[in-house]
This record gives sequence, structure tokens and C-alpha cells, in this order.
Amino acid sequence: MVTVKERDGWLTSGWKRGAFVKIEEHSCLFNKLPTLAQEKVLQGQDVYLVPVLNDCALVNQCFITEPWVHALVCWPCNDKKDDFLFAKNPRRYQFPVVLDGSDVLFEALATNVLTLEREEFLKLTPLKEIAWPKFGLDRILNWVAERFVTPTFPDSWNNRLKTREKNLKKVWKLDSFLKCSGVYFRIEPFDELPDDQEYKLWVYFCLPAEMSTADYRSFEKTDAPILRERLKAALSPIANLKVEDVDSISESAFTKKIERQYKRWILEYYSYSSPDEPEIPAEFVI
Repeated sequence: MVTVKERDGWLTSGWKRGAFVKIEEHSCLFNKLPTLAQEKVLQGQDVYLVPVLNDCALVNQCFITEPWVHALVCWPCNDKKDDFLFAKNPRRYQFPVVLDGSDVLFEALATNVLTLEREEFLKLTPLKEIAWPKFGLDRILNWVAERFVTPTFPDSWNNRLKTREKNLKKVWKLDSFLKCSGVYFRIEPFDELPDDQEYKLWVYFCLPAEMSTADYRSFEKTDAPILRERLKAALSPIANLKVEDVDSISESAFTKKIERQYKRWILEYYSYSSPDEPEIPAEFVI
């Protein structure tokens, strides 16, 4: 059992969800890292662990009731890819952090969320020179959580969209869509249907909460019409699929009530199909 003084010491040291700790070659947790992360450390590159466990559990005084901590492995990234920004991609995420007052791009893989012994983890020291920008921590927590809560669409729905996969890929690659943080579908009925029965579809293109009011208005004027037209054109040939509405919405306005009706459409089926994307080691593709 940890004393109150020791717990207060953790808090004073900066332990909280979203803290950054740097992993060195001789760190107590080095051998727990994925192979790719170990290689980066051995090559002299910076690799970090970020706890995503809630604060109360992270600094709990009892290691018996709270023995584990979940931590995300990440590292600085110099190869920016629009497809991996704004948490659109469920497997790979590039995100900004504030390092010594400057914005720096970091990268994480969804397969690199580790379950570690909390007692060992707390022997490290959080860094004070790295901080999250506005919405940064919230977004990465949502990205980690979506690995587990992402809905599964009916097979009959998926099969219909597969017939227009190439056309949909072109929509997702548009500059207009790259400004979005994702796309959400509301389909009725949310059930398996025979081919001769109709699905109705409502679509929201979601825009990052970080987007300024001026940028949002510009998007609505120039980009939104392009997305509406191109998505409708991509889907219109599908038999027994009726597009009721296509609209855009800011994450700030995307309420829980809306989220219960609209389901995030995961774009992973094309994520690594482009020939100019870097190859992902097989151990990280699931």
C-alpha cells in the first residue's frame, strides 16, 4: 500500500492521464515495447509512453486493486500524411503536441497500446516540456476508445458499398474530405436486408473542433457542395439505396444524441492500399 505522501509525490511529479514519459534503452519498460519501438530507441530516436488510464486509477494508492496501466507508444513523425490526421484512420494516427513551445507532429499505431505493471511504470518520470494542444488529449482518447466501440455495419450494407469502392475511395481522397475528421452514416433500417429491400442513408461529414469559424464558413461555401455532389454520385448507382441527406457538422456540434443515430464509417479498408503509402510491418496490421 502506497502512503498518501507517495501518492502526492506522483501528482507533484506530473503523473496524470496524457503525461509523456521517454523510454531509454535501459529503462525498466524497454523490453515491453513492440519491436518497431525498440528499434527506434536503439537507433537513438525518441520514443514515448503516454498513459491513457484515468487519473484516479493511475495514482491509486493500492497496486493490488489497480495493478495495470494502459499506455500508448508514440514517437515524433516527419512524414506527414493527411489520411492519418484528425483520427480518421483507426490504425494509425498522426497528431500534434507542443514540445518546448513549438508544434511537433507525433505518430501512434493502434496496436501499440500496452498493458503494463503500474508499479514499474510509475518509476519513470513524466516530462514537463511536452504538452497537449487544445482538444489534443480528448481526440487521442477517443481514437483509442474507438478501437473497441466502433460499430459493425450489416453485411448486406457493406456488400452494397463494396460495389462502389473505387468511387468512394476517390471521394475520401478529395482535398475537401482531407479537411474533415471523419464521416458518419445513419442507415435505416440498421439491419440485414435482402437485395430487393431499400436502405435509407443520411450522412454527416464531421469537421475538426479546431477549425476556426472563418475556415468553417469557407468550407461550407466551397468544399461542402463538392463533397455532397461527389458522394451522391458515388452512391446513386447502388440499387435500393436512397440518399436522404448529406451535410457537414463541426465536432463541437456533434452531440451524444446525434452520435446515437449516426455511426462512424471506418475508412480502414483503403488505408494502406495507395502505392505511395509507407509499408506497415505485418505485426502491426490486424
